[in-house]
Amino acid sequence: MIHRNHPQKEKDGTAPWRSVIPEGFRKQVASKEPFQVAPLIEYLSSGNAAIQGVVVAHIAEKGPLQAVQARSKYDLKYVQCTDSRQVTLHPNRLLEYDILNKRYAGNVTARGTGLRNVRPGGTIIVEGHETCGACKAAHDHQPSLKARDATVTLDHAIYAIISSIPEYVRCMSNDAERGKANAVIQATYAREILKLKYKKDNVAVCPAFYSWTSGHEWLGSTAGVDLPLDAIRAGISEDARLMTEYALAEGRDFGTQYAALTMLYDPYRLGKVNDPRAVFGALGNEMFCVTSDFRAFQSDAPKQASEKRIATPALGSVMYAGYDSSGGHFGHVSGVGGSDGTHILGIMDTSRDVIENVKAYLLDKFPVIKELTKNGERILPILYDPATVKATFLPS
Repeated sequence: MIHRNHPQKEKDGTAPWRSVIPEGFRKQVASKEPFQVAPLIEYLSSGNAAIQGVVVAHIAEKGPLQAVQARSKYDLKYVQCTDSRQVTLHPNRLLEYDILNKRYAGNVTARGTGLRNVRPGGTIIVEGHETCGACKAAHDHQPSLKARDATVTLDHAIYAIISSIPEYVRCMSNDAERGKANAVIQATYAREILKLKYKKDNVAVCPAFYSWTSGHEWLGSTAGVDLPLDAIRAGISEDARLMTEYALAEGRDFGTQYAALTMLYDPYRLGKVNDPRAVFGALGNEMFCVTSDFRAFQSDAPKQASEKRIATPALGSVMYAGYDSSGGHFGHVSGVGGSDGTHILGIMDTSRDVIENVKAYLLDKFPVIKELTKNGERILPILYDPATVKATFLPS
């Protein structure tokens, strides 16, 4: 079963592993104050040290962490929006099961990226959420989208994301109904792509919806999985409840989205625990995580240098958070975006070369990123060791 009892909360209701994190940092996150680079590194390092302790205890009981040996062998793929308020799975769940977390703004699946990377009998969850910014942007830009007019005021990568949200969803005025409908249609896209493109009909695709005010909701499912669906439901719904309670106990609110940094990474390269939020012991509403494929950035990659690029949905997500100039405010997520945002961007990988190549690409191709990160000074290179879950901050 994927369900597991978690350790008890601290007396104040906070997560057990976060009690060692300095209280001042926790209050800064709760008050949604931007971090400067040095204190942010100190804060994230303290969270990572705490999670390393959780991993040491797990290894002592269960043995060394075993990474998935093939990209197509995951038990569960969790497709979420990049919104920092989305559900973060409990570290214990990620340690026990082979779960791949993919995040694009609007939890879009229409491009079919990575859908086949689930074992036969496995499960894909496509999860929407309350007050989704991508769905709202699609709704607000409905006239230009309907006319197929990619306006000059909208970043092309953001346009690519919101145009993947179908017209009947974009037209909905009710936020919750719009988010739920988008989760269902993106799950439907995923299911049909699996059948038609990859000839796979033995993977369950389940739409879900997360509301920090009313809880976690399952919107439908398919049958025929050997990971019991009721256990999947129980486990993820428990994590949604418990991790939300942990965040609220620290004084956080979810009314507006906040991020101390944007984090760009390739989950396939990060081993067993491939979610940076879990790596740093983060809770809801503090980290804006974006996934992309980094294979072309390897120094020995067979692709030509001109083919090195960040996937369009990933780029659109990064730009949305801290670099989109539409409206003149350079990003939409408090903390990293807006007129007082820090625009701090983390790049996390297991290879120094890949990190440097991704950083060089972003600085070379996107002048706005180069400008707002002060020529890369606010880009944090993070070297990750999947065997120990240790994250090391390299010089910028």
